[in-house]
Amino acid sequence: MTPSEYYCGPFREHFYQFWNSLDSNGSVSRVRSKCNPSSFAKQSDLHFSTFDLVANPANGFRDHLAGIPTSNHVNFLCALFSLILIDQVMYSHRKSDYLAFQALTLYPKADRTVGFARTLMMANPYELFSNEILQSHSIEHTEINRQFAVWAPFIVQDLKSFFATHTVGNSTWNGVKAAMLSDASCFAGGQLGAYLRRELESEVG
Repeated sequence: MTPSEYYCGPFREHFYQFWNSLDSNGSVSRVRSKCNPSSFAKQSDLHFSTFDLVANPANGFRDHLAGIPTSNHVNFLCALFSLILIDQVMYSHRKSDYLAFQALTLYPKADRTVGFARTLMMANPYELFSNEILQSHSIEHTEINRQFAVWAPFIVQDLKSFFATHTVGNSTWNGVKAAMLSDASCFAGGQLGAYLRRELESEVG
């Protein structure tokens, strides 16, 4: 299944299954209950913790991906990464347009909390591919590298298409792309970040 086929196909239902599990079984994010409802998620709020992606019931971390076929776990993480990335880029670099962007998308936000433990801060999107998350789902780093290399061009082209077809204040694709290229945190994922940078730098228009 190509990134486009997954993103435009089963991803939304998989996301709802993940979100419904957070509602039903509980999230470890301590900010989750303080945010606005997300129409993208159909219910609840916009926040979750990256530790909600760790499947380790013995240590109190439920498997919120249990309803998603294991063959799609990597695709799910890559698709979720793309939503969190652009939401953070818009908040950080296009602040005057962020409310318009948020009203249009209502994308999820990932923090780093575990109850009242850990500093209350947003997670870098690449934390979705942390060792704790991957190991708990028996995902090899080589598989993430292979799949993300395919996802990187899709993410860039999907963002380009989004800004070509939606009016988001004064934000344009070229402005957003330039902001991403100026922000080292957009490429903080080692080889994964290098894949994304390469696609952004090679994208014309």
